[in-house]
Amino acid sequence: LSITEERLPAGHVNIAVALTRLAEIYSERERKNDAEQLYRRAYDIFEKADPGSVDAAHALNNLGLVTADTGRIGEAEEFYNRAIERYQKL
Repeated sequence: LSITEERLPAGHVNIAVALTRLAEIYSERERKNDAEQLYRRAYDIFEKADPGSVDAAHALNNLGLVTADTGRIGEAEEFYNRAIERYQKL
């Protein structure tokens, strides 16, 4: 991730892709809080690069997954609903 961030301009979508991949690993290893932080960063990048994109929708879904895993069901539901709205617009 650090190499990607050094070589690409801030906000580049490939940074968001790298953040997402690392977040997936953290989530699998039960580092849910770390995963959530990375998913949020990835979402911000995807949203700024292309609001309404499928990548932004995926990021919202990922945030739903990780917040549900940490027991924050209401927050997870909000992320899922936002993701569904995005998917329906695609």
